[in-house]
Amino acid sequence: MTWGFTELRTEPKFEIGITRWESQNVRQHTTGLKRVNHPIAGRMDLAYDNLHLAADPDITILTFSSEPGTAFDDAMRLLNLWARDEARTVRRTT
Repeated sequence: MTWGFTELRTEPKFEIGITRWESQNVRQHTTGLKRVNHPIAGRMDLAYDNLHLAADPDITILTFSSEPGTAFDDAMRLLNLWARDEARTVRRTT
């Protein structure tokens, strides 16, 4: 990783990011929108939330969801069906 950061420092187009990294001017994102390009389901824009457990602050659950009735929701449903079929196949072969 050191080599990568050293190389980035010499690139003018990365100057803003490096300056922020070095100043530690970064923040944690607990909610937002993530664009995913899945090899099976294709492109999906998914809302995400980090859920912190009160009983153990070192444990975080990351959830993704899609807006109901959208093409992204259809893609999530397709992926769910595919995952179930894959799980059944694994159970039959083991």
